[in-house]
Amino acid sequence: MPWPLHSDFQIAELTSMVNNRNKYLDILPGLTEPPASDTPRDHERDIKHDGPLWPLDDVIGIISGHTEASPRIRLVTEDAINDHAELVEQGFCLVTAVCHLKRTGRYLKSVWCKTSPIKINGKYRGKGVWIPCDAYTVSCAFENPHNGYSGTNTYYLKLCMGLNGDAVLFVSAHL
Repeated sequence: MPWPLHSDFQIAELTSMVNNRNKYLDILPGLTEPPASDTPRDHERDIKHDGPLWPLDDVIGIISGHTEASPRIRLVTEDAINDHAELVEQGFCLVTAVCHLKRTGRYLKSVWCKTSPIKINGKYRGKGVWIPCDAYTVSCAFENPHNGYSGTNTYYLKLCMGLNGDAVLFVSAHL
């Protein structure tokens, strides 16, 4: 199921953050500034927080409302798009994985992640922006539709709620 890299609303919102104050700093009081460098060291991306930034019930509620007519999932990096496409070929369902976070998921930490550059009509229109993400591992059963193989895999997800609160942004989704 192909999801857009960015919705029209998010393009406007994210583009406005490229040269202005990061709007997530207003949504999440006490959040430290994102890295100043485009290529920070791993520890410079860490967000000091006593648990997830985004309540799982809110994230699951948003994801549960996802349909093609009303998309609630945004893959906001080229890597996430490519990894997701490969996983879907092997029987992975992102909606199911997120819904399993409460049962089989493990919160790892929160980090600043950078979206891919914003592309409009096939042309880059802005740099990527820093978004605050929660990193999780989650175990889910799967069945490969091509060879019938089934089993359980552990997936790594990095997610962030969208600025307007009606979408979940994925930076990473892989084995």
